[in-house]
Amino acid sequence: MIGYEVVESYVPAYFCPLKSAYYYKIKDGSQNCEIRPCGHHGWNPKHIYVGRHINFSKGYGKQERILKQVLRTVVTSDLERLGVPLWHIQAVEAIYGQRLWLCAFVEDIPITPEVMAGRRVGRSR
Repeated sequence: MIGYEVVESYVPAYFCPLKSAYYYKIKDGSQNCEIRPCGHHGWNPKHIYVGRHINFSKGYGKQERILKQVLRTVVTSDLERLGVPLWHIQAVEAIYGQRLWLCAFVEDIPITPEVMAGRRVGRSR
């Protein structure tokens, strides 16, 4: 076959441990994006892309986790231009310093039979 076809494949959710304060911000909706240095522990456009699920965890425990879906990604060195709140910019710069950032804007995942079964439609190849 010439061209691309969509194949169904299983792509596990990207595991993203967070400090408690940031986990609760994701949980209550006051933080709608995760910002990490581009390339940090697999946090890059190859692995973080629109449609990918991210499993946010309070630390490394299994008790408190939230599954979200990537709505949009942006690679930038200027977080203010994206409208990211100042507290969030200060937090990531305090942890990592100033870098080239990959911002993943996330949303709740609609519960479908595929999500319940742990399946999702893969990327075109």
